[in-house]
Amino acid sequence: MKQIKKVILTFMVFVLCSGSVWAADFDLTGVVQPEFNQLVTEAGRLTAYRSMMPAEPGGLTGFDIGLAITGVEVNEGLWTKYNVDTDVVAVPRLMVQKGLPAGIDIGAFYAEVSDYDLSMEGAQIQWALLEGTAATPALALRGSYAKLDAAGEMEVKTMAADIVVSKGVAMLTPYAGLGTVSYEGEYTGSNAGLQALLSDYDDNETRIFGGVQFAVALLNITAEYEQMDEPVYSVKMSLGW
Repeated sequence: MKQIKKVILTFMVFVLCSGSVWAADFDLTGVVQPEFNQLVTEAGRLTAYRSMMPAEPGGLTGFDIGLAITGVEVNEGLWTKYNVDTDVVAVPRLMVQKGLPAGIDIGAFYAEVSDYDLSMEGAQIQWALLEGTAATPALALRGSYAKLDAAGEMEVKTMAADIVVSKGVAMLTPYAGLGTVSYEGEYTGSNAGLQALLSDYDDNETRIFGGVQFAVALLNITAEYEQMDEPVYSVKMSLGW
């Protein structure tokens, strides 16, 4: 029990400190279209919904709530120009997932870095095609939507569709998935020059991801690696039943 408390405390400190890379307000003054396109692309990768859960449905009584952090490798020179001095942008998220009948689960997340005036939110629905047994894996389809608002300067919306498979072994449940993420970004600031100069930008990417969930009592610890055009790293600690 002491070890579990130590792990939880360490994780909480890590999550709370993760927002420190946002050292100043995000400001797009001076941005040109190619730079804006890249900012939208990298912000879209960060914003996209990640369930960080196996494919097994939670069932009517199933519930999972926790904290997660997702980090995305970015062009450090570009982001530093707009007051984000790092080569990996990381944002903590509050995540919740609830089981429903018929193999359906719904989930949502919210993230905010107040010093930077950044917020993200999203929702997803999952349907288990195969619920899995002691001998067979579970298979599920997921659809999700997420949105990022960056200091009133940029808004990025994402939609994703994934298929995921998982199979529990004792306290460990490895999972893997394949999906597609589409994202669209627009300039939302008040600079009249940028309003005239910048066009909305949209694109899509394929993603492959895999992770493992470690469960002991009500505590779940999940680590996930995702490969889009650039790697994405995520870790989550939650309470679930």
